[in-house]
Amino acid sequence: IAPNIGLKSAFDIQTAGGYDDVEGFDYSYSQSVASNGAPLAAYLTSLANCAKVTSIDVEAHSYGGLVSGNAICNASDPSGKSKNFITLGTPWNGTPAASALQTLLANYTDPQGVLRAVGVGYSTNLALLAAPVIADMTVNSAATIATKACLAAKPGIKKYTACGKKESYNALVEAVMLMVAPDDGLVPLDSCHGLPGATALPDSNTDRHIDLEIGRAHV
Repeated sequence: IAPNIGLKSAFDIQTAGGYDDVEGFDYSYSQSVASNGAPLAAYLTSLANCAKVTSIDVEAHSYGGLVSGNAICNASDPSGKSKNFITLGTPWNGTPAASALQTLLANYTDPQGVLRAVGVGYSTNLALLAAPVIADMTVNSAATIATKACLAAKPGIKKYTACGKKESYNALVEAVMLMVAPDDGLVPLDSCHGLPGATALPDSNTDRHIDLEIGRAHV
């Protein structure tokens, strides 16, 4: 579950997992977890009610993990066809970056100017910074807490987390940051593995957040 899933990624998943079919879901970064999750929940419900579908696995990257977790919680699957839920680099406990952006928006009259002053965000869309997605990814947001609680009540679905811990391609920055708090450059490692009851897959020492694409070696 990621924006604009590529055919190569879908093919990789289908081949590696031995699936009959792989579908991508294109969500919007400007909408909340609940708003994005609703149409996916409806689609998962339709799959669960299809006689020819015998099992469903969901694999998602980053924010897509929160969206798909919400969808799984709200889908109707009385026969328990949903079997596996795999997330890659998903901020289950939120990310400090989102919390910092919220603080920035709340306390500065020119947040875009502040971002430019520190060398980032020169073309940042303020509407996106103020979008519900940021609130949903703040540390221990209501959205993540509710979704984790709901998924914990679904023991029939096996859950897995796959995470990266490469901070930077600069060796010195990498060494210093890993001593402070391991993360993938955006999502802290403990947040990525913060889904209760999930099996933690081996961490990748070579993948930053943007590298943890659907179709990597985690299927």
